[in-house]
Amino acid sequence: MNLSQEVEECGYFEGYTLQRFVIITCFSAVSVFGVLANALLVAVFWRTLPVSVYLACLASMDLLLCLTYLLLFGVDAGIVYLKDKVFSL
Repeated sequence: MNLSQEVEECGYFEGYTLQRFVIITCFSAVSVFGVLANALLVAVFWRTLPVSVYLACLASMDLLLCLTYLLLFGVDAGIVYLKDKVFSL
């Protein structure tokens, strides 16, 4: 490979705009509330597990879905957007 040839980056990412960052932050707050509320529901349904297996599984899957959103979008947006803003000062 020549030094004059440009290496193509796979999956180039342009960053986050302020509008996108605010939207993701708002939905991340909803996701944090969802994680806490579903954790409470799992704890409540765990006590009466034989009768409420479906509800306990539903709450635990929703908890995992909210946690996945939070980790995939919220943390990534916070790190990328805030890193660009903090280090550009």
